[in-house]
Amino acid sequence: MKTIVSEAIAQRATEIADTASVVRDVGSIQDPPCSAAFLDQVRVILLRSRGVKDVAYQADGKLLCSSSLGSRAQSIPPLAHPDFVAPNGWRLWVSAELAQAPGVKAMVLNADHVVVARLPNIDPPAMLGRRHQLSIVRIGPMGSVVTGNGPVVGLSETALRAGKPIITSERMLVSACTGWLCYVLSMRWSDVALAHASTLAAAAAGGALLGIIGAALVQYWITRHASMDRALRRAMQRRELELHYQPIIDTSTGTCVSAEALMRWFRKDGSQVDTSEFIEVAEAGGFAIDLFLLAVRLASQDLSTFLRFNRNFKVSLNITANDLLEPQLFQILHEYFELRGIHPNQIALELTERRIVDTAAQADSIRKLREAGYLIHIDDFGTGYSNLSYLSDLSVDCIKIDRSFTRHVTDGSSQSRIVPPMLEIARELGLAVIVEGVETEEQRLYFADRNVKRMQGWLFAAPMPAEALLPLAGRQIWAPPRAQDLPATT
Repeated sequence: MKTIVSEAIAQRATEIADTASVVRDVGSIQDPPCSAAFLDQVRVILLRSRGVKDVAYQADGKLLCSSSLGSRAQSIPPLAHPDFVAPNGWRLWVSAELAQAPGVKAMVLNADHVVVARLPNIDPPAMLGRRHQLSIVRIGPMGSVVTGNGPVVGLSETALRAGKPIITSERMLVSACTGWLCYVLSMRWSDVALAHASTLAAAAAGGALLGIIGAALVQYWITRHASMDRALRRAMQRRELELHYQPIIDTSTGTCVSAEALMRWFRKDGSQVDTSEFIEVAEAGGFAIDLFLLAVRLASQDLSTFLRFNRNFKVSLNITANDLLEPQLFQILHEYFELRGIHPNQIALELTERRIVDTAAQADSIRKLREAGYLIHIDDFGTGYSNLSYLSDLSVDCIKIDRSFTRHVTDGSSQSRIVPPMLEIARELGLAVIVEGVETEEQRLYFADRNVKRMQGWLFAAPMPAEALLPLAGRQIWAPPRAQDLPATT
C-alpha cells in the first residue's frame, strides 16, 4: 500500500518531471526566441502538459515574451529571491503570485532562458503532518543541533542548511531552514522507489530535480504548518480545546488511582485535529507554554472540588522542557492548584524523555518543583536518551514505559528485550513505574508478572471528558478476567 508520504513525493515528482519536460522541449525549439513561430511551438508544448499554464523566455534577467502575453511580458517585474536554487543554477519559487494574474499563485521554475509557471495540485489533507515523518530541529550556539520534535535526524548544521536530499538505503531526508529552525522530512525511500520508480527516474533525469522535489515538499509543509499555527491560535481563543482524561489503574485492585490529562481539539463542525500534530505546531511556534497554562486552568476547573475531597487521587499534566523556564510557572501552579485546596503531591508533571532538559536552569526548576511537592514523571521512557544517568541526576519520581515498547513485549522482538532492563533501572533508583498503551490481557500479564501494578491503556479505559471520569475516579473500574474466561493454552 502506498503511504501518504509516498503519494506526496509522487505528486511533486510528477509535477517536476512534467515541468522539466516542458523546459527541455522549449529549449530545443530552433526558431528565434520570441518570434511568432517560436511562440506557436511553445503553445503546442503547453497543450501536451498536464499542469504548466505559461512559459516565458528571458535574457539578462528580464522577460522578453511569454505564451500568454507575447511581447507584453516585458512589463512584468522580476520575481523576488527564489525558495530554492539547485547546484546547476535552476531556481524554484514554490508559490509565487503571477503579475499577469493577480491573486493566482503558481510554482515557477527558471532554467537558463526558460521560465515555466504551473498551478500546483491541492495537497491532500494532513499529507505531511504525521509526527513520525517530520522532525523540527533547532540550531543552537556554536552550531549545535537539537531535535525538538520527531525522529532524531543526525545531520550537521552544514547538511541541514545545504538543503540537498540525503538518500540512504532506507530513507530520503530533505530539509529547509528558516533562521535557527529547520524542518526535516524523513521518508521511507524503499517504499517510494518501489511504488514510483518510473516517475522518480524521470524527475531525477534533470540532475538537480531531486533536490527541487525535496525543496517543494518542505516548502509546502512549511506553508501548511503556518496555516495550522494560525488555526491553533484561533482555536485557543474560541475555546475549541478541552481536556480529556485517561484513567491510570492499580491493577492489583482495579482502582482508578490517577488520570493523565490530554489536550483535545474539536472544531466547531465536530471534527477532531490530530493531537500530536497541533502539539508539534505549538512547540515549533514557541507557544507550547500557552497550551500548558490552558491545561492547568482546565484541570483546576474540572477537578479541583473532587481533588480537595480525594487526597489520594492524582492528575498528571504534560509539560515541555522549555515550559520549565517560564518565569510565572510556580505562581501559576500556586494560583490554580494550591490556592484552590489542591496539594502539590496530587499533581504530576510529565516531561517527555525525547525533549529532556539540557540546561542547568531547567534542572534547577525540576528540583524546585519537587521541593514544592509536585511529582515529576518521565513520559515516553525508552524513546530518548540512551544515557540514563539523568534519572538520578534529576531525582524524578516515576517513569512511564512508552507504548511503542508495550505493544511488543510478547512478540520476542528486540524491543521486548529492552523492557526488563528498564524495569531493573527503575527498581535500582527507587522509581515508580506506569505502563502506557496496555491494550491486551497478554500485555497486562507480562507486566503483572514483573510486579508492575500501575497501567494505562484501552484495555482499562479510553480518554474521556471530566464528567465521565469523576464517577470512576478513586473507584474500582476494572477486574481481571476469571481463569475460566482466559483462552486455553496448549
